[in-house]
Amino acid sequence: MRIGTMSKMKMTVEQAMKHPYVAAIYVDPLIAAARELSDSVSMRVLRASETLSATDMDNEHEWDRATDEFYESRRVFVDVHAKTEVTL
Repeated sequence: MRIGTMSKMKMTVEQAMKHPYVAAIYVDPLIAAARELSDSVSMRVLRASETLSATDMDNEHEWDRATDEFYESRRVFVDVHAKTEVTL
């Protein structure tokens, strides 16, 4: 076994979000799954994540809006893709 070699695993999005190995590798398994799936629901999650990271926390209105969209996009993603199989 070579050190640093990672084997990809097939699992559902729901399983990936709870898998400790996947979490250790990707930090945010939901974002990793969204990148792999790349459909409109996934793109919404990625845009919301990017928007939130670029939003000034001192601008309370913009921060609240970005945070709401971030969590709503993730909720919709899980509703749509919980049983979708991904390879991570």
